[in-house]
Amino acid sequence: MQRNDTQKDELDQGPRKKFAQTLARRLLKSAEITEAPVSLERIINHVQMDRKLTVIMEKIPGQLSGIMVRIKDIDQESISIGINADEPWCRRPYTLGHEIGHILMEHAGCSGDHSDGSYEEREAQIFAGELLIPAALIKLDLKKTPNIPALAKRYRVSEQALTIQMKQCKLV
Repeated sequence: MQRNDTQKDELDQGPRKKFAQTLARRLLKSAEITEAPVSLERIINHVQMDRKLTVIMEKIPGQLSGIMVRIKDIDQESISIGINADEPWCRRPYTLGHEIGHILMEHAGCSGDHSDGSYEEREAQIFAGELLIPAALIKLDLKKTPNIPALAKRYRVSEQALTIQMKQCKLV
């Protein structure tokens, strides 16, 4: 189902946007990340303190950027995230952040299509944007370096992801 711009704007203004952003900010704070680029190794290690999480990078058939699988046993849950090794280097961190967002927001599952317009997909997108390009950091860095390509390299994300986050932060 395709969402129109009004529906997307309503979601962006809803409480779940704030929830996704706040969750990402708390994770950054508890992992003691205060500068770009965000260390995904530290993020993964921090998430592993509370959950059994495995992250692997392999070629995934089809158009999937990543996949998250929950395996529930009687007394524990293990989670695996697969990142498609065929994706561009600047896309992989976003995919990992997106899947971690699904995990921390306790989403039932992931459709695999980040553009499907569902609330859970949008929440995971917002989470990943705030995790990789924290509003507080990008506001400061943009003043020092008002150059999108340079900032994208600093944050190790695509120019598109950076621009989307800057729009979320009302910086453009």
